Amino acid sequence: MAAVSLHTTAADNSRFLQAVLTGAYLLSTTAALWLAPQVAVQHRDTPEIDTQIAWGLGWGLEPHQGTFFQWGDNDLGRHKTFAIGSVQEQVAIVVLTNGSNGTSIVPDLVEDVLPGHHPCFDWLGYERLSIAPSPGFQGTPR
Repeated sequence: MAAVSLHTTAADNSRFLQAVLTGAYLLSTTAALWLAPQVAVQHRDTPEIDTQIAWGLGWGLEPHQGTFFQWGDNDLGRHKTFAIGSVQEQVAIVVLTNGSNGTSIVPDLVEDVLPGHHPCFDWLGYERLSIAPSPGFQGTPR
């Protein structure tokens, strides 16, 4: 899902994620291997192994959360992509942005679909957008 090398739409990417969630077009053993930890990953800032993140076959994994993720941002920062899903919950989200700060909205969007802490954001260095609510805002600011 690299932002430069993959040319897709949100709709097509969503269809792909639906296939990942159901294991469509794959043998069940292959689908299970696809999302099973294959490679240990180091912490972002230390040489120690990060037990919260692992690599599957083409996916980043949050083994304790049971989620898989993928991101792309290799075009000098102009476009950002992020996808995350849970086979157990049968839910996924894909976010495509066209700005270098696009990742700042991703944690809040993901939390609406997959509540809870997601270590991938720490590992990727995604910081939350922090803005004051506009006057008259009736909801709960994050």
